[in-house]
Amino acid sequence: MNYRLQDLIDMEQFQSLQDRLNEIYSFPSAIIDNDGNILTATAWQDVCTKFHRLNPECEKECLKSDRYILDHIAEANPAVSYRCPHGLIDNATPIIIDGVHLGSFFTGQFFLEEPDLDYFRAQAAKYGFDEEAYIEAVRNVPVWTQENLNSYLFFIKGLIEVISGIGLKNLRAIEARQRIEESEKQFEAMFETASIGIAQADPHTGKWVRVNQKMCEITGRGPDIRAGCAWRGARLPNGNALHPKRRYGRLGECQHDGHS
Repeated sequence: MNYRLQDLIDMEQFQSLQDRLNEIYSFPSAIIDNDGNILTATAWQDVCTKFHRLNPECEKECLKSDRYILDHIAEANPAVSYRCPHGLIDNATPIIIDGVHLGSFFTGQFFLEEPDLDYFRAQAAKYGFDEEAYIEAVRNVPVWTQENLNSYLFFIKGLIEVISGIGLKNLRAIEARQRIEESEKQFEAMFETASIGIAQADPHTGKWVRVNQKMCEITGRGPDIRAGCAWRGARLPNGNALHPKRRYGRLGECQHDGHS
């Protein structure tokens, strides 16, 4: 399967769902593909986006969190959890469609205990952050209990099952369309290269709507024969009448004056 997650899932729809989810839970979340592309995101914390991730030295610690989660995503049950060096918790639940891991649903940037503000003041001094703004960002990070987290992850597990189910349904629809398109191409090739004259007629009017190259040769007519001429009255170059074996069938081989 060579499809991306965004080929199979309506990301705009899930962005809206995540935004509503955040209004209920006040919980950051994101869908990220295996190349690290952020497909959806809501409520990411300023302490990460405006401080930790913007400082080159500080970001190295953030990347450790990213790498750990990616390296252990196969162990998710239902999620991989990691406490980053800054003390924030991140979780990732894999999104698997038809047996292929296409991305992950991330939740995180929260504390499981009240943060040690003295530690973060030291962090501000170490990395050159504006202490007041940084501490305010730390205070805004939600604090969850392990019980709340477990309940939330159980909900996310069900949500991922819905996402995967929708993705699989869309995948099967894409594959079905591809099979139809391939069959149409094969039919077109056989129709045009057949060694007998073949035509398709409108069963209500008896007019030709489709003829192959051999039919053009038999009638001595060019492509204009395809422009809606009626079966009745069609003549061969020698003056003989041309009749369909099944005058009003969808497809018919041609014969003329009883000689096929």
